[in-house]
Amino acid sequence: REPVSLAAAWVLGTIFSALGIAGAGGPLWLVLHLAGYRRAWHAAVLGAIISLVLFVGAQTYGFGFLAVPTSDLRTTLFRWISALGTSALLAVVAAGIALAMWRVAYRRVM
Repeated sequence: REPVSLAAAWVLGTIFSALGIAGAGGPLWLVLHLAGYRRAWHAAVLGAIISLVLFVGAQTYGFGFLAVPTSDLRTTLFRWISALGTSALLAVVAAGIALAMWRVAYRRVM
């Protein structure tokens, strides 16, 4: 309800999400590059998978490994479906960002 608290949560969430994606994406992108997988769709798929895994894990209490609040099977199923749906939307955005990064990283220098 407090605008300052909401803004602070949004800023912190953005920063930690970006750090998590960069921390996971950088080394994996290097592995793909060294293996010769340098096409645009490789970058898009990698970006989508990383964001999907990170955001589903964040919304499902670490895939259920952390302390989960008590709930029935229906609520847990709804939580997982919701996490997969919202994370899939974010994965599409992440794939677009990965494509933009790929375009900058592999542009021809004149």
